[in-house]
Amino acid sequence: MQEKCSFIGCGRTKKAHCREHFSDEKHGLCINVHTGEIWCYLCDTSFVFEYSAHSNARDILKTMVGPLLRIRDDSSSPDSGHFIPGICGLGNIGNTCYMNSVIQAMAACYPLTIYLRDLDLFHEAKKSTILYEYINLLDDLFSGKYTYAIPRELRRSIALKNRQFASYNQQDAQELLRTVVDNIEESLKIQIYGGPIDVLGPIENSSTVTLSDSTSSTSSSEGHIPSSKNYYSVVRSIFGGILHSDVCCLECNNVSMSRELFYDVSLSIPNEDLRNRIYQKQIETQSNRTIEKDVKLYKSIGIFFGITSREYHLDDLFEGFCLEENLDYKLTCSKCKVPTSSEKKFSFHELPDVLTIHIKRFKHDSFFSSKISDTVKFPEKDLDLSRFLTDENESARYDLLSVINHQGSFYGGHYVSYCKNYHNNKWYLFNDKYVKEVSVDDVLNAEAYLLFYKRRVSYPDDNVIRSIRDRISKEEIDVIDDVLFISKVWNYKWNFLHDPGPITNYEIQCEHGKIRRDIENPLTRVKIISREVGTELENLYGGACIQDIKQCNECVDPRELGERRNREKLGVTKIDRIEVTKDDSWYILDTRWINQWRDFITNNGDPPGEISNHRLFLKNGNLKKNLKKNIHYRGVNKLVWKYLVEIYGGGPEIVRKELNIYRNL
Repeated sequence: MQEKCSFIGCGRTKKAHCREHFSDEKHGLCINVHTGEIWCYLCDTSFVFEYSAHSNARDILKTMVGPLLRIRDDSSSPDSGHFIPGICGLGNIGNTCYMNSVIQAMAACYPLTIYLRDLDLFHEAKKSTILYEYINLLDDLFSGKYTYAIPRELRRSIALKNRQFASYNQQDAQELLRTVVDNIEESLKIQIYGGPIDVLGPIENSSTVTLSDSTSSTSSSEGHIPSSKNYYSVVRSIFGGILHSDVCCLECNNVSMSRELFYDVSLSIPNEDLRNRIYQKQIETQSNRTIEKDVKLYKSIGIFFGITSREYHLDDLFEGFCLEENLDYKLTCSKCKVPTSSEKKFSFHELPDVLTIHIKRFKHDSFFSSKISDTVKFPEKDLDLSRFLTDENESARYDLLSVINHQGSFYGGHYVSYCKNYHNNKWYLFNDKYVKEVSVDDVLNAEAYLLFYKRRVSYPDDNVIRSIRDRISKEEIDVIDDVLFISKVWNYKWNFLHDPGPITNYEIQCEHGKIRRDIENPLTRVKIISREVGTELENLYGGACIQDIKQCNECVDPRELGERRNREKLGVTKIDRIEVTKDDSWYILDTRWINQWRDFITNNGDPPGEISNHRLFLKNGNLKKNLKKNIHYRGVNKLVWKYLVEIYGGGPEIVRKELNIYRNL
């Protein structure tokens, strides 16, 4: 970008032609003519030229770089006759191949993509959030308008959430995936009433645990749902599984069990010790195949010099993950009551609909880091993980959706992704903005870093389900007919997840079991079905369809609630400024109630209910011992106390001359 300099190089990093030109000619600025990224060698940083910042920006760049500048015209589109939804590249805006590969691989995970695009969540997402920009980008990828898109706004929203991704340095694709998925889940969480509550705490001396202790039930003749607050997340339904851990005391054989939620499984490439233990386990269980334990001399030499590599199957890595392992530290046994040697073993209590597998290819030693380039073979179809489930009678078979491949070494490399298009079932290589169709063999020979598998759907009765689907597709129903309703979320789960569970409508129902008042047009959130079909679905899956879609009259209107929040916040703020003098008194409030009230006025929580100081007292009416200021109680002036009591009522009133609950009794 120097005046009268027309030097064109292969890029800033690859072959380093631009750096060499800077060393020779001291021309410090170079521009990526595809993306508009400008790099300054003098300060070793970059920025992206905003084409929209000036009306003549494009002309300015064309004058500087000439006809060699190739900036995509936003109106350009592929031949509409050959358009396939989802076949759209992503421009690299400065070492962002790691992000591009993750976006393409996630877009190929069609259960999430269909949910985000078909349930019209775009208008519900807050602007500039990761969810908002991701849905916006998905629309570009599937619109047919572009041969490639620039994920600039999504990158910015990710950088705002995690500053690690703010620079233009190469980053780890798996870490970015976790950031994106976690933030999308947080944005999509829906408060529900009476839904199943996961219990994932430690379990002692028990081989089972109920993960849905609380289910919806009618508590009165009016059919009210219990008002225990909980949240539903479609990301949890798609990507979430439950890992089961057994820790066995080697002194008394007492087994302690625990379960935890996971969104991906990190699998180690075996070292020599793990390789031997996997081999022994496969021999003991008479496995159909065994791990490559010993290699011939010529291959050993090739491995040493990096010419060849060891070869594993994905099954071997799962075997290693689920093997018994002696812990190198002692744990206190609940039975022995002293620290003892223990053995730990993993299995899967639940496997997700979309299983994300992270192959740990990067190794970090005391002084050096390196990449493990051993071959890991993986199947396109019928990955059977049933034997790794806690319940051995359950089936868990998977088919491949996408692969993220890392090329190069630990210190420098490039990410690409192989994705199966769910519209035509063909495989494509996504290399930044370049997309091409590839064979299955090309995919299976990739040096996989992240793998995405879709669990096969299992129906209670395939013929019955097929018949119901066929009737639903042919039904012409009007709201005035004898109909039932199911939420679009459960209908989505029924169509795309391996087990939709009982029919639930929590995400559109209030605590009274009726349609929430903040849903302006309930018909847009439900699917209408005939009463006959609804009854069959209830018999197959359990749960209940919605009888009518009238909005609840018992709930407070959200707008009225918002006005009340502002009114109470301003009211308390105004009178709370009055200082309590030595002639005045303090009025004590339980901090739990205060926190509930603050959550109501600041975080859109529920109203706290009547004031309750009962937690500060014993049953005999005496104060509990060791109550601490700011932890168990706080003090307010007389005006604040009266203001809150007039609104909420309750008590009992606790008055002190000093802000000490044990003084002036």
